[in-house]
Amino acid sequence: MTQVAIRPYTPETDGASAFDLMVHLAGYTTPAAVMAAMEAAEIRIETATPQDSAPILRFEGHNFPAWLRYYEQWIAQGGVEDIVLARGADNAILGTSFAMNFGVPANRNDFVWH
Repeated sequence: MTQVAIRPYTPETDGASAFDLMVHLAGYTTPAAVMAAMEAAEIRIETATPQDSAPILRFEGHNFPAWLRYYEQWIAQGGVEDIVLARGADNAILGTSFAMNFGVPANRNDFVWH
């Protein structure tokens, strides 16, 4: 059975409630229905590259301004490749997420998520 840790999170700027869901990924498989829906919508998941830095910051600033400073800081530390992107068929960024341990500095080689 998969155990999921739920940690409440409240952005300081808009007061909305959200939850971080954390799970150990050993043995995890994305459900087939999710993969099929992504394929049908032509959505792909990929690792960000340094060339994605400015588009990521525009996306965050426009859609999630409360998160912009975290992305700015992480990218400035050289951690852009710890950001995961969802892209549409037109190559536009549809979503972003961090895939790293906030407890360690960016730009290191001890953690490879992909």
